[in-house]
Amino acid sequence: MRYLLAGIIVLLSVIAAISALSFPAPITAFDETPIPAGSSNSAWTPVIETFDGVEMVLVPAGCFMMGSDNGAADEQPAHEVCVDAFWLDRTEVTNAQFAAFGGQAVETSHGISEDGPRETLTWIEADAFCKIRGLRLPTEAEWEYAARGPEGWIYPWGNDFIADNALIGLNPNGRTVAQPVGMRPAGASWVGALDMSGNVSEWTADWYGPYPSEPLTNPTGPESGDKRAIHGGSWGFSNPDYARASARARLKPDGATIYTGFRCARSDD
Repeated sequence: MRYLLAGIIVLLSVIAAISALSFPAPITAFDETPIPAGSSNSAWTPVIETFDGVEMVLVPAGCFMMGSDNGAADEQPAHEVCVDAFWLDRTEVTNAQFAAFGGQAVETSHGISEDGPRETLTWIEADAFCKIRGLRLPTEAEWEYAARGPEGWIYPWGNDFIADNALIGLNPNGRTVAQPVGMRPAGASWVGALDMSGNVSEWTADWYGPYPSEPLTNPTGPESGDKRAIHGGSWGFSNPDYARASARARLKPDGATIYTGFRCARSDD
């Protein structure tokens, strides 16, 4: 616990030293009309920009069917969700990025990989880090929409599982630890986000809880709970079911695993 507290103190101590971050206006103009559920994912051309040295992708406003009636019980019922436009880190936060903003890279028996995802950190630490950057964790709905798009693909790249697109346990060349981010560009989502299926699973902002059945706009999950929602599969699980974008996991906010990392988001305003 003292290591956790020390890590949080290190993160929070730099907040006062970092002024509010500003973001330039998007270089590429885009139609702000929300994309209807069921529209073609390929109709959107990825917009990738760099803010404070970190690549982020633009996720246009739109609607999709969140969850899956064919998935696990906690993915049901599938229900329509609409979200406003937002920006999302193109990759999971890396050890190098974490250190650049005042955090401490994690060291494993394999050493520290600067390009590897920052894992083994709590929701509390992930949330604090995003705030240091002037950002936030994505909501569960935002995360899933960025991965699936208005077509509601099962995987970030489509509806058929392709082992080479995902960094999960059954990958042909095998995985024993998290790998450098962005190693599977063919597995990019419709907005250009990488590693949303495997490598490390990712914290979201929401408390974990049952899904509602009615349509929702910009949902933020339950008001309270004891565990936070996680998405994205990981290198430690070989079943492709866990690599589906609608698959859910959960963990207490002060818990941490070698399978879990995160990425940050911000509203497009």
